[in-house]
Amino acid sequence: DVVDAMIEEKLGKVPSSFGVLFDGFPRTVLQARFLERIFSESERELAALIYVHIPDHETLNRLSDRVICRKCNIPFHKTINPFQECPSTECTGEHLVHRPDDRPELIRERVRNFHRATGPLVQLYQQKGKLILINGEQPIDRVEKDLVDAVQSIRLDQAKFASEAE
Repeated sequence: DVVDAMIEEKLGKVPSSFGVLFDGFPRTVLQARFLERIFSESERELAALIYVHIPDHETLNRLSDRVICRKCNIPFHKTINPFQECPSTECTGEHLVHRPDDRPELIRERVRNFHRATGPLVQLYQQKGKLILINGEQPIDRVEKDLVDAVQSIRLDQAKFASEAE
């Protein structure tokens, strides 16, 4: 309810002629229904759900190797983004720790919960023909390019729709 209220409040401040992009929302079918309702009320249409997919074993690997600086709260990763120097110049790596929730058994539980909540949402948008799937195992620059391309394709489709409606 709190997230829904925040989304509704923010959306109310954006003219309906503007597009919006949510990161991490909706995550459940219930949230999707809420979003579709407020979109309908504000004469908007949800264009697509972009889903960056990585296999569960890769999620486990990535989160298991994540560390965070206790002093400045900056995240690092042992292989993808290793600590070399402190961006805030406050330390030399002595404050790096694993997050307590990044233990393998807790990661597996979070992944199970994610699939329980989000799996039906992904299926829903796939059935509606509104799912854009991005391979999250690619190098980060390729994932970024695919995300930008997906958003641009949505914008182009929306612009075409708007010009056809005139």
